[in-house]
Amino acid sequence: MSLPKVSLNRAYSFSQVICTVGGLALSDYGADGGISFEAQSDELESKLSADGLVNYSANHDRRLRVTITVMAHSFAAQYLHAQYTIQKAALEGGQPMVPISFGFINPATKEGISSESVVFITVPSFSVEKTEGEREFVLELPYGRDQEVSAPATTMPS
Repeated sequence: MSLPKVSLNRAYSFSQVICTVGGLALSDYGADGGISFEAQSDELESKLSADGLVNYSANHDRRLRVTITVMAHSFAAQYLHAQYTIQKAALEGGQPMVPISFGFINPATKEGISSESVVFITVPSFSVEKTEGEREFVLELPYGRDQEVSAPATTMPS
């Protein structure tokens, strides 16, 4: 008779996660979340030929979107908005974009990413609520998928 396998006890603390934009470590994330990453396309593209054969092609889209949710009146929200304003002014003035670095590490999972440049894609409008709300910033790492560090594979003891 074999015993059922159970998962090992784990501990997790979001406060240990470090996310930097422009060298500043952010804090005061939203109540239910903080940081999410999403590739802008699939790794491969498939196309069906007229005679029914499936062809696969590598997709060279290396962009990675990062959504950061912070409390509305936090220093992080003010700082991110200020970084966006600097970047926007350069673009509108026909100047090269000011490089803004990005870094992320989750010590619990060993996942991380760093990029020499980040571009602000979506910046929240201001609003007033009965209680403090949240602000969601969407940034893009132009070559983020090349910079990803995934957690090492783990196996369950047998």
